[in-house]
Amino acid sequence: MKFGKELSEELERTPGWSQYYLNYSHLKALLKEDPVSDDEEENPSEAQASESSAGSAALRKAKKARTKLTEDEESAFIEGLEAENEKILAFHAQHKMHLSHLLSHLLELIESSPIPPDFRTIGEVEHGLSAATEEARRLGRYGRLNYTGFMKILKKHDKRGLYRISPTFVLRLEATSWFRDDLRDELVDLSRCYSRWKTVRGSSGSLGRLHQLAQGTPITSSAQPSGPPREGFVEQSLATLQVDERDEGLVRKTFKYWVHPNNITDLKILLLQYLPVLVFTDKTRSNDPDTAVLNVYLDDDDLSTYNDLATNLTDVSQVRIKWVGQAVPKPHQEVTLELQKSRDAAAREMPERLRLTIKEKYLSGFLDGSWSYADKIAKWRERNTHGSKEELDDLERNARLVQDLILSRRLRPVLRTAYKRTAFQVPGRDNVIASLDTEIKMLREDDFGGKERAGKSWIRKDVAWPYDLLAPGEGIRFDTGILEIRVVYPVGGHAPEWVRGLAGSGLVLETPSFSKYVHGVSQLLPSKCAVLPFWSSALETLDIRHPNRATWGLTAVEEDHHFRQSGDEDEDDDDDGEEDDEESDEEHTRTVSSTETSKPSSGTGASGQSGATTRTLGSTFSFQEWLRDVGQTTGLWAESPDASRAVLGKASIGPKRVAIPVRIEPKVYFANERTLLDWLSFSTVIGGLALGLLNFADPIGQTMGMLFTVVTLGIMWYAVGIYMWRLKKIQSRDPSPYDDRMGPALLVVCLFVCLFTNFYLRYKDVIVGDQP
Repeated sequence: MKFGKELSEELERTPGWSQYYLNYSHLKALLKEDPVSDDEEENPSEAQASESSAGSAALRKAKKARTKLTEDEESAFIEGLEAENEKILAFHAQHKMHLSHLLSHLLELIESSPIPPDFRTIGEVEHGLSAATEEARRLGRYGRLNYTGFMKILKKHDKRGLYRISPTFVLRLEATSWFRDDLRDELVDLSRCYSRWKTVRGSSGSLGRLHQLAQGTPITSSAQPSGPPREGFVEQSLATLQVDERDEGLVRKTFKYWVHPNNITDLKILLLQYLPVLVFTDKTRSNDPDTAVLNVYLDDDDLSTYNDLATNLTDVSQVRIKWVGQAVPKPHQEVTLELQKSRDAAAREMPERLRLTIKEKYLSGFLDGSWSYADKIAKWRERNTHGSKEELDDLERNARLVQDLILSRRLRPVLRTAYKRTAFQVPGRDNVIASLDTEIKMLREDDFGGKERAGKSWIRKDVAWPYDLLAPGEGIRFDTGILEIRVVYPVGGHAPEWVRGLAGSGLVLETPSFSKYVHGVSQLLPSKCAVLPFWSSALETLDIRHPNRATWGLTAVEEDHHFRQSGDEDEDDDDDGEEDDEESDEEHTRTVSSTETSKPSSGTGASGQSGATTRTLGSTFSFQEWLRDVGQTTGLWAESPDASRAVLGKASIGPKRVAIPVRIEPKVYFANERTLLDWLSFSTVIGGLALGLLNFADPIGQTMGMLFTVVTLGIMWYAVGIYMWRLKKIQSRDPSPYDDRMGPALLVVCLFVCLFTNFYLRYKDVIVGDQP
């Protein structure tokens, strides 16, 4: 959807706020931008067809020849920008203050309400919660749309203006309170309101039902919070975020989703109605609901772990180092060394994990084998601390297992991921745990190609959050959020209703096979990857947004999500025909240094191939099925682990460029039509010959005329059938081959039969006629 249309739709939905949004059309007028016609907005394919006409070249030249802005026009545009910024700043501050006062009033009302609350209090609180939720949602969308509008109009200006003002003006915008404001404190207060109101209401009323849905099937909690909840939150350490995997008779499932950046605030608001925001109390950082989590993944020189994960093998052992807080842990800070064994992602099975805690100063020695965990355990045994003898024996055995795996496979750091994590969990219960990862950054830690990035250390120390100063090709940014929900319930039970219905809410797209490590390596080290993950191109072709929800929450009317054409999402609404020399504003994966990392081009398989099958991405859509369909077509998907390993064999590795959906250009339809006309023109020639033989030839010629007539009708029927078949495949973006191998051969056979029959009849007539 073009930004101008998206903005106009939002103005229609919020008439009271319309005059306080960015006046995008006025700023475009100051730039002397040509307005986009309604036909082009609503029928982009027709606009593209007109661009491909014979006069499109002259039109583009004329548009490029437009003069630059004058000094007076430049000054008027900058004044307009300043006025819009001040207007948005004042309106955002006013409504943010109103939201804070509303939440404070709600907290006071909830704290002073009787137990059980009377009907008047119930109505007032629930009305206030609804109003605060809607206000937060609108304010979040208000900031996002205005931010996008400023970025786009600055980009337009830099094409036609006398000066490049984007870098300077963006710095000015970042100094304002509304720019990139994620309403963190307000969402925390809203979560506190919901949490306390659930406590007051108990199990009665609408929120009581909501509370029951959040709990799902009751189980005994194995992880207890480290203290009483503070202000309605569970306050605990990161170590208690995992469930106790030793419990018997429990089913563990992991649900993983992509979240479009435009939907992150809406999703947070939805989640906090079911689960409180989790506030961490690690010593390495202050209390913050958005916790910075960092991981360093280990792999060998051949990227064996990456290849196994990319082909969806099960029981793949992956080692990573995890910590929270600073970009580089301090020497005495403890980090977690985790050995994770993957399970069937399609079945949402929770992976098995083995965790070791180790100080950073010992980590390099542990990885190269010069330091053993047994030395530390021996000291604990002497002091009789850190558990019983059996527990220390288990710890020593696990440490030896992890270290032997690292040394035997020669694992070393390859990739670092850093992201902000917002966690949600009901206090004292671990049967439903949700985590939302945003602002995801991925950067290289390897020394492939002889370039040492970390020296003798296990981690490079020349970079810091937010990793904006990396050289091109050293890091990427992943703008799409990742939601992971882990549920535990007894055998025969079920996950909470709201978890099972989340896929149909329109806010997320389920992606059970997605891996941050696999995605980062495929983007930063494409030359070393034997295969590429299927989602590397799906991010550009799948619509993970749900723009027109009729209602708020999980009761939203379901709409069909379809594969988007690669050029449709967030198109710039200037149709000047110029190629952008900057990366797309809404691109999901980009380099940290604002320079595109060289991405592998998408192959198209057979000639004329247009992409993948159209699927509906609602609650009945299985992303795994789509991956399987595309994988089987390209040969990069195998049904069994043995077959998958065979795919990775050197002798059987095909092109690693995965066949992906591409944009359907008008010329594709035209080519299909030309093919039909070519067939019809040939059948017209044969039909004319048949008509002449039927009307003017002798009996043998009339026989041949009837035979040629049958051949003509068959060719026409076949041509129309092929045309419709290809048209259906083009419209459905079918990845299978489009070539016609039967038609030409069948035509040759028919003509040969006709000519041979004609020769035989004439020869027989001549021979019989010459005999006495």
